[in-house]
Amino acid sequence: MKNILVPVDFSDLSIDIVEMAGKFALAFGSKVWILHVNARQPYYMSAEAGPEIINDLRYEERNRMERDLQSMEEYLRHKGVEVESKLLQGKIVSTILDQCRQLEIDMVVIGSKTFGVFSRTFLGSVSEGVLRKADCPVMILSERD
Repeated sequence: MKNILVPVDFSDLSIDIVEMAGKFALAFGSKVWILHVNARQPYYMSAEAGPEIINDLRYEERNRMERDLQSMEEYLRHKGVEVESKLLQGKIVSTILDQCRQLEIDMVVIGSKTFGVFSRTFLGSVSEGVLRKADCPVMILSERD
């Protein structure tokens, strides 16, 4: 197993997911790819594209996400794991699946929050979408109580 993909949403569960992926990476000599997909509107950096305060907030949010990804990278690197992170924009499930193909991912380690039957039935979930469509094994970790 050469490549492990870890999609994160920066929730508390993300810490457990990164930790688990790190254990697999050490056991199998794998590289970990930490991925966050932002489904929000693109970041505009010019005054013509929108109000300056909105642009500033989006810029700050992007910087925070990049810092959080870098912290996760440093955490795994400190444990001896080869790791790289990516911050991408797009539809979450399809972007994760695209990265699986592009990076030749051997396993996905992803989290799942339980929202109840109604939300799962009508809205679906990222982990369920990845599980159904990925061409590689998917390990789903659920939130602890």
